[in-house]
Amino acid sequence: MQVRRSKQAVASGIVAVSALFSSGLAWAQTQEAPAEQASERSGQFVDGIAAVVETQVITLRQVDVEAQRVGKQLKAQNIPAPDQQVLRLQVLQRLIDETLQEQEGDRLGITISDAEISDAVELIAGRNQLTSEQLQLEIQKTGIEWSDYLKSLRHDLLLDQLRQRMVDGRINISDSEIDSFLRSQGIDPDQPESVSPVTDGPVYFELAQILVRVPENADTATEAGLRTKAEGLLAQVRSGADFAGIAAASSDGSEALEGGALGTRPAEGWPDLFLQAIQSLQAGQVTDLVRSGVGYHILKVVNRGTPDEAQDLSPRAGGAAAALDSGEMLVTQTHARHILVKLSQIRSDEQALERITQLQGRLSHGESFEEIARNYSEDSSAPQGEIWAG
Repeated sequence: MQVRRSKQAVASGIVAVSALFSSGLAWAQTQEAPAEQASERSGQFVDGIAAVVETQVITLRQVDVEAQRVGKQLKAQNIPAPDQQVLRLQVLQRLIDETLQEQEGDRLGITISDAEISDAVELIAGRNQLTSEQLQLEIQKTGIEWSDYLKSLRHDLLLDQLRQRMVDGRINISDSEIDSFLRSQGIDPDQPESVSPVTDGPVYFELAQILVRVPENADTATEAGLRTKAEGLLAQVRSGADFAGIAAASSDGSEALEGGALGTRPAEGWPDLFLQAIQSLQAGQVTDLVRSGVGYHILKVVNRGTPDEAQDLSPRAGGAAAALDSGEMLVTQTHARHILVKLSQIRSDEQALERITQLQGRLSHGESFEEIARNYSEDSSAPQGEIWAG
């Protein structure tokens, strides 16, 4: 199958909260092809082509070798492996996702150095109260080769930078949204003294998921069929079937071959949609179906607790990446407002300064900040009358 890059396809595999709600990549089917029909673009003769991603060939041999490796890893982790054909399709999908992401990283000039890998290993080891050597031993106990772990870690770091380039820049959080969130936590945003001192550490959740992807613009019949599929998988899990095994065999998520493991994050690190579903669940419990923009999620709370109780060594799907950004930190929120006057081809520095000085004078004479911001600020959030600045 020929797979072409699109922003949606690349973003669908980015490990980040928001990636769970982006449009996904359509499933690729393997196509058996004799060796003599292999693409010359690969630079060598191969036994067959599984997929072509842009101009890069994924061969059937690559799929088979990776499927054998993943099968051994699943066995070492006591995760029931799916049948060989399903396993090969899952592996192919992951290879396509990773290839798209790496191609996009190359296009953007993103490189991950060996020094960055070493720093990440030390950081993950430190957060788990281990030395780098002890971390390596612990990883190998899970059935993962250290070289594979480092490869996955490098890819996670690439995804983190892709997320910053492609996702974070599109996120605009207004002051009213922050106020709404604070109120939902029982905090009056207009009364800073209402914020109680935090005595307990943040709650961390370790989650796994089974995802049934729903194509964008799916018709009613398709949607209904996929919901029925998701309900069937949920019924299997609740009847005692191994969650990780069902994920490996049936989940459409990029983390399927890790038993659906999404990693460990503080509560605020998970999407609100997920947090609402898991908030009252204990370790080992499973949610009802959760519908997002991607499809139907079945979430399992693998573990929950304080940072000391929720260590994470998983290298994929939020594992290594989550370990890099889930450290506890104290954040000070500043409630600030601004009025923006932009420079442009038809407005000089002097004219912009004159305009902002005029507005400042009106404020000093008692006019409403919100009204002036709403009417004169050249910012996308101006209609709200105030902007959260940091």
